[in-house]
Parts: sequence; structure tokens; C-alpha cells
Amino acid sequence: RTIAERLSGSNLVGHDSHGIARVPRYVEWMERGWVFPNLKPEVVIDAGAMGCISATANLNSKDISKVIDLCHSGKWNEAEELQKKVKSVRLLFQDYAPIPAQKSLLALQTKNSLWNNLRPPFKPISKDKTTELANKLRDSYGFQF
Repeated sequence: RTIAERLSGSNLVGHDSHGIARVPRYVEWMERGWVFPNLKPEVVIDAGAMGCISATANLNSKDISKVIDLCHSGKWNEAEELQKKVKSVRLLFQDYAPIPAQKSLLALQTKNSLWNNLRPPFKPISKDKTTELANKLRDSYGFQF
């Protein structure tokens, strides 16, 4: 049932390549024993995160990249301190709907309105909200738009 809901949901928002057209593939995978429906995941080892996907990576790439570089250099304290800033920027985006907010700011930054195009169920944030967020990012974190 969960797979059916997810696949039909993909079709409903216009993402057909990940919709019900994939049903035959999932049935095949179940028959081959590659997919086990209704299984509860079990944590076998908890060794920390291997990585993440961030809705703010396109706008905060400089600091995110610096955190990674600091980690690779073994400068854990500096990385941890900068990660606090990266996290607070990410949390700020949560108050504005992360994907629409990011796209609106990218449109502002690049002067390309095509960034404002969103797929359902997303809706654009208002110009006032974009300006408000841009001002907070500028004043608190030094972002330029």
C-alpha cells in the first residue's frame, strides 16, 4: 500500500517518471527478493551521518563547502563552529518554506525569474517574504543578493 500511495502521489504532482509506471519494476523486484514490502527498518550500526541533502546548498555553498574542507583537514572545532552557522541558516529557511524560498532568492540573486517556477504542490512565497528573508540573511549572515 505504501508503495502504491507514493507512486500515485508522484503522478498526481506531475512526476510521472517516478509514478505508477514503476509498478512492474517493483513487482519484479519483490518477486526476485530484492524488495521486502512492509519490513520495519532496523539500525544495525549508528556511526553518524554519511552525508545530507540541504535545501540551502545552492545559496550557502561557500560555508557548506568550508565545513567539509575543515573536516577533511582535521580541524574539527572550526568545522563544528561553522556548522552552527550553516545550521542556523538552514533553520531560518524553514520559516519560509525552504524550496520556494530558495528558488525565490535564486531568482533575486541571478535576476532570472525562471527560478520562480515551482511544481505542485509548492507555491511561490510573496515578494515581501522574499525581501524579509533576504534582509535577514544579509544582516545576520552577510549574504548578498
